[in-house]
Amino acid sequence: MPRALACVLALASAIACTPAAAEEIRGQPNPRVAAALDILRTDIRVEQGWALFSMELRGAPGGGGARPARAARGARPEERKIVAYIWPISIDPSAVGFERGSGSLALAVVAHPDFDDTPLFDENADANPDNDGASWHVHWLVLVPDDGCGRGALRVRDFPPAPPGAPTAPGTPERPRPALPRTWPGLPVLIDSPGYSPRVAGNTIEVRVPFADLAVLRGARFDGFTAELRLAAPGTVPLLCVAPPIDSASGNLSLPGVIR
Repeated sequence: MPRALACVLALASAIACTPAAAEEIRGQPNPRVAAALDILRTDIRVEQGWALFSMELRGAPGGGGARPARAARGARPEERKIVAYIWPISIDPSAVGFERGSGSLALAVVAHPDFDDTPLFDENADANPDNDGASWHVHWLVLVPDDGCGRGALRVRDFPPAPPGAPTAPGTPERPRPALPRTWPGLPVLIDSPGYSPRVAGNTIEVRVPFADLAVLRGARFDGFTAELRLAAPGTVPLLCVAPPIDSASGNLSLPGVIR
Protein backbone atom coordinates (compact mmCIF):
# COMPACT_ATOMS: atom_id res chain seq x y z
CA MET A 1 0.00 0.00 0.00
CA PRO A 2 1.33 3.50 -0.79
CA ARG A 3 2.64 5.30 2.28
CA ALA A 4 0.04 8.08 1.96
CA LEU A 5 -2.85 5.62 2.11
CA ALA A 6 -1.20 3.88 5.02
CA CYS A 7 -1.18 7.23 6.82
CA VAL A 8 -4.92 7.66 6.23
CA LEU A 9 -5.53 4.36 7.94
CA ALA A 10 -3.13 4.85 10.85
CA LEU A 11 -5.26 6.97 13.15
CA ALA A 12 -2.73 7.03 15.93
CA SER A 13 0.06 8.13 13.61
CA ALA A 14 -1.80 10.50 11.32
CA ILE A 15 0.03 13.52 12.71
CA ALA A 16 3.40 11.82 12.35
CA CYS A 17 2.60 11.06 8.70
CA THR A 18 1.76 14.70 8.00
CA PRO A 19 4.74 17.00 7.44
CA ALA A 20 2.87 20.29 7.61
CA ALA A 21 -0.53 21.55 8.74
CA ALA A 22 -3.01 23.85 7.02
CA GLU A 23 -6.45 25.05 8.04
CA GLU A 24 -7.90 24.15 4.65
CA ILE A 25 -6.41 22.33 1.67
CA ARG A 26 -6.19 24.00 -1.73
CA GLY A 27 -5.12 22.26 -4.91
CA GLN A 28 -4.41 23.12 -8.52
CA PRO A 29 -6.74 22.22 -11.40
CA ASN A 30 -5.85 18.88 -12.95
CA PRO A 31 -6.95 18.66 -16.61
CA ARG A 32 -6.35 14.89 -16.57
CA VAL A 33 -9.25 14.47 -14.11
CA ALA A 34 -12.91 14.99 -14.99
CA ALA A 35 -14.03 18.41 -13.79
CA ALA A 36 -16.76 16.89 -11.58
CA LEU A 37 -14.07 14.93 -9.69
CA ASP A 38 -11.21 17.48 -9.66
CA ILE A 39 -10.87 18.93 -6.14
CA LEU A 40 -9.83 22.58 -5.80
CA ARG A 41 -10.46 23.06 -2.06
CA THR A 42 -11.40 20.92 0.94
CA ASP A 43 -12.19 22.09 4.45
CA ILE A 44 -13.70 20.99 7.77
CA ARG A 45 -14.32 23.67 10.37
CA VAL A 46 -16.52 24.19 13.42
CA GLU A 47 -19.11 26.88 12.83
CA GLN A 48 -22.01 27.85 15.12
CA GLY A 49 -21.98 24.50 16.93
CA TRP A 50 -21.74 22.37 13.77
CA ALA A 51 -18.88 20.74 11.91
CA LEU A 52 -19.03 22.10 8.37
CA PHE A 53 -17.53 19.77 5.74
CA SER A 54 -16.99 21.47 2.37
CA MET A 55 -15.44 20.57 -0.96
CA GLU A 56 -15.05 22.78 -4.03
CA LEU A 57 -14.61 21.10 -7.42
CA ARG A 58 -13.58 22.32 -10.87
CA GLY A 59 -17.00 21.31 -12.20
CA ALA A 60 -20.45 20.57 -10.84
CA PRO A 61 -20.62 17.35 -8.78
CA GLY A 62 -22.25 14.47 -10.58
CA GLY A 63 -21.71 11.19 -12.30
CA GLY A 64 -22.88 9.34 -9.20
CA GLY A 65 -25.35 7.04 -10.92
CA ALA A 66 -24.73 3.36 -10.20
CA ARG A 67 -23.88 1.37 -13.31
CA PRO A 68 -22.31 -2.02 -14.15
CA ALA A 69 -18.57 -2.10 -13.49
CA ARG A 70 -17.53 -4.76 -15.99
CA ALA A 71 -15.01 -2.43 -17.61
CA ALA A 72 -13.12 -1.82 -14.36
CA ARG A 73 -9.92 -3.83 -14.04
CA GLY A 74 -10.49 -6.66 -11.59
CA ALA A 75 -14.15 -5.74 -11.05
CA ARG A 76 -16.72 -8.48 -10.61
CA PRO A 77 -19.59 -8.44 -13.16
CA GLU A 78 -22.21 -7.98 -10.45
CA GLU A 79 -20.59 -4.86 -8.97
CA ARG A 80 -22.07 -1.38 -9.14
CA LYS A 81 -19.82 1.68 -9.36
CA ILE A 82 -20.77 4.78 -7.36
CA VAL A 83 -18.88 8.07 -7.50
CA ALA A 84 -18.18 9.41 -4.00
CA TYR A 85 -16.86 12.63 -2.47
CA ILE A 86 -15.00 11.63 0.70
CA TRP A 87 -13.43 13.37 3.72
CA PRO A 88 -11.12 11.06 5.74
CA ILE A 89 -10.71 12.38 9.27
CA SER A 90 -8.35 11.35 12.07
CA ILE A 91 -10.89 10.83 14.84
CA ASP A 92 -11.83 7.43 16.19
CA PRO A 93 -14.96 5.80 14.70
CA SER A 94 -16.41 5.55 18.21
CA ALA A 95 -17.08 9.31 18.02
CA VAL A 96 -20.04 8.55 15.71
CA GLY A 97 -21.14 5.25 17.23
CA PHE A 98 -18.89 2.55 15.74
CA GLU A 99 -16.56 0.14 17.55
CA ARG A 100 -13.49 1.89 19.01
CA GLY A 101 -10.37 1.30 16.95
CA SER A 102 -12.27 -0.40 14.12
CA GLY A 103 -10.57 1.50 11.28
CA SER A 104 -10.31 4.95 9.73
CA LEU A 105 -13.38 7.18 9.78
CA ALA A 106 -14.54 9.04 6.67
CA LEU A 107 -17.61 11.02 5.62
CA ALA A 108 -18.91 10.43 2.08
CA VAL A 109 -21.49 12.15 -0.12
CA VAL A 110 -22.99 9.96 -2.85
CA ALA A 111 -25.99 9.51 -5.15
CA HIS A 112 -27.06 6.25 -6.82
CA PRO A 113 -30.48 6.01 -8.47
CA ASP A 114 -31.03 2.24 -8.52
CA PHE A 115 -31.11 1.47 -4.79
CA ASP A 116 -31.74 3.19 -1.46
CA ASP A 117 -29.45 2.72 1.55
CA THR A 118 -30.99 5.40 3.80
CA PRO A 119 -34.08 3.45 4.96
CA LEU A 120 -34.96 5.76 7.85
CA PHE A 121 -35.22 8.95 5.79
CA ASP A 122 -37.35 10.30 2.94
CA GLU A 123 -34.92 12.59 1.14
CA ASN A 124 -37.18 13.39 -1.81
CA ALA A 125 -40.24 14.02 0.43
CA ASP A 126 -42.63 11.77 -1.52
CA ALA A 127 -43.80 9.79 1.54
CA ASN A 128 -41.79 6.75 0.40
CA PRO A 129 -38.47 6.28 2.26
CA ASP A 130 -37.35 3.48 -0.08
CA ASN A 131 -36.74 5.34 -3.36
CA ASP A 132 -34.28 8.08 -2.43
CA GLY A 133 -30.95 6.76 -3.69
CA ALA A 134 -30.78 9.30 -6.51
CA SER A 135 -30.86 12.17 -4.00
CA TRP A 136 -27.52 13.35 -2.64
CA HIS A 137 -27.03 11.78 0.77
CA VAL A 138 -24.36 11.16 3.39
CA HIS A 139 -22.67 8.10 4.88
CA TRP A 140 -20.12 7.58 7.59
CA LEU A 141 -17.68 4.86 6.51
CA VAL A 142 -15.09 2.90 8.49
CA LEU A 143 -12.22 2.14 6.08
CA VAL A 144 -9.51 -0.51 6.20
CA PRO A 145 -6.89 -1.44 3.58
CA ASP A 146 -7.67 -4.31 1.23
CA ASP A 147 -5.63 -5.13 -1.86
CA GLY A 148 -8.46 -7.48 -2.79
CA CYS A 149 -10.26 -4.32 -3.89
CA GLY A 150 -7.31 -3.31 -6.08
CA ARG A 151 -3.69 -2.37 -5.48
CA GLY A 152 -3.60 0.31 -2.80
CA ALA A 153 -7.39 0.27 -2.41
CA LEU A 154 -9.59 0.31 0.69
CA ARG A 155 -12.84 -1.29 1.71
CA VAL A 156 -15.61 -0.44 4.10
CA ARG A 157 -15.00 -2.84 6.96
CA ASP A 158 -17.20 -5.93 6.86
CA PHE A 159 -18.56 -7.61 9.96
CA PRO A 160 -16.23 -10.36 11.19
CA PRO A 161 -16.79 -13.53 9.11
CA ALA A 162 -18.05 -16.69 10.78
CA PRO A 163 -15.25 -18.80 12.27
CA PRO A 164 -14.38 -22.04 10.43
CA GLY A 165 -16.88 -24.78 11.21
CA ALA A 166 -19.47 -22.40 12.64
CA PRO A 167 -23.05 -23.71 12.25
CA THR A 168 -25.10 -22.03 9.52
CA ALA A 169 -28.38 -23.99 9.76
CA PRO A 170 -31.67 -22.10 10.09
CA GLY A 171 -32.27 -21.02 13.66
CA THR A 172 -28.57 -20.63 14.43
CA PRO A 173 -28.11 -17.55 16.65
CA GLU A 174 -26.54 -14.58 14.89
CA ARG A 175 -22.97 -13.68 15.76
CA PRO A 176 -22.70 -10.64 18.00
CA ARG A 177 -22.68 -7.41 16.01
CA PRO A 178 -20.02 -4.78 16.57
CA ALA A 179 -21.04 -1.44 18.04
CA LEU A 180 -23.13 0.40 15.45
CA PRO A 181 -24.79 3.83 15.20
CA ARG A 182 -28.56 3.98 15.69
CA THR A 183 -28.97 4.94 12.01
CA TRP A 184 -27.01 1.94 10.66
CA PRO A 185 -28.85 0.94 7.42
CA GLY A 186 -28.71 -2.84 7.94
CA LEU A 187 -25.84 -3.71 5.61
CA PRO A 188 -23.16 -6.11 7.01
CA VAL A 189 -20.46 -3.43 6.87
CA LEU A 190 -19.45 -0.51 9.07
CA ILE A 191 -21.53 2.15 7.33
CA ASP A 192 -23.98 4.67 8.73
CA SER A 193 -26.82 6.57 7.05
CA PRO A 194 -27.25 9.46 9.49
CA GLY A 195 -29.74 11.49 7.46
CA TYR A 196 -27.61 14.63 7.10
CA SER A 197 -28.72 16.82 4.19
CA PRO A 198 -25.81 17.79 1.94
CA ARG A 199 -26.03 21.07 0.08
CA VAL A 200 -24.86 20.74 -3.52
CA ALA A 201 -24.78 24.10 -5.29
CA GLY A 202 -22.70 25.06 -8.29
CA ASN A 203 -19.28 23.46 -7.86
CA THR A 204 -19.49 23.06 -4.07
CA ILE A 205 -20.64 20.35 -1.68
CA GLU A 206 -21.34 21.25 1.96
CA VAL A 207 -22.51 19.08 4.86
CA ARG A 208 -23.37 20.33 8.35
CA VAL A 209 -22.67 17.56 10.86
CA PRO A 210 -23.77 17.54 14.51
CA PHE A 211 -21.40 16.14 17.13
CA ALA A 212 -22.48 15.45 20.69
CA ASP A 213 -19.02 16.58 21.80
CA LEU A 214 -17.24 18.96 19.44
CA ALA A 215 -14.10 18.58 21.57
CA VAL A 216 -13.32 15.32 19.73
CA LEU A 217 -12.55 17.45 16.66
CA ARG A 218 -9.92 19.58 18.36
CA GLY A 219 -6.68 19.23 16.40
CA ALA A 220 -8.07 16.48 14.17
CA ARG A 221 -6.55 16.12 10.70
CA PHE A 222 -8.44 15.70 7.45
CA ASP A 223 -8.14 15.40 3.70
CA GLY A 224 -10.52 14.98 0.80
CA PHE A 225 -10.67 12.67 -2.18
CA THR A 226 -12.93 11.48 -4.95
CA ALA A 227 -13.21 7.78 -5.72
CA GLU A 228 -15.48 5.03 -6.95
CA LEU A 229 -17.28 2.86 -4.43
CA ARG A 230 -17.78 -0.65 -5.81
CA LEU A 231 -20.75 -2.46 -4.35
CA ALA A 232 -20.76 -6.24 -4.82
CA ALA A 233 -23.63 -8.69 -4.69
CA PRO A 234 -25.19 -9.45 -1.28
CA GLY A 235 -23.19 -12.04 0.65
CA THR A 236 -19.91 -11.09 -1.03
CA VAL A 237 -16.86 -10.17 1.06
CA PRO A 238 -15.64 -7.52 0.61
CA LEU A 239 -19.07 -6.04 -0.01
CA LEU A 240 -18.07 -2.39 -0.52
CA CYS A 241 -14.69 -1.48 -1.99
CA VAL A 242 -13.22 2.01 -2.24
CA ALA A 243 -11.10 2.17 -5.38
CA PRO A 244 -7.83 4.15 -5.33
CA PRO A 245 -8.52 7.91 -5.36
CA ILE A 246 -9.36 9.61 -8.63
CA ASP A 247 -8.19 12.91 -7.12
CA SER A 248 -7.16 14.01 -3.63
CA ALA A 249 -7.11 17.47 -2.12
CA SER A 250 -3.55 17.18 -0.77
CA GLY A 251 -2.25 15.22 -3.75
CA ASN A 252 -1.01 12.39 -1.52
CA LEU A 253 -3.68 11.77 1.14
CA SER A 254 -1.36 12.91 3.91
CA LEU A 255 -4.17 14.56 5.95
CA PRO A 256 -2.58 18.02 6.13
CA GLY A 257 -5.79 19.86 6.99
CA VAL A 258 -6.51 20.79 10.61
CA ILE A 259 -10.03 21.38 11.92
CA ARG A 260 -10.35 24.82 13.47
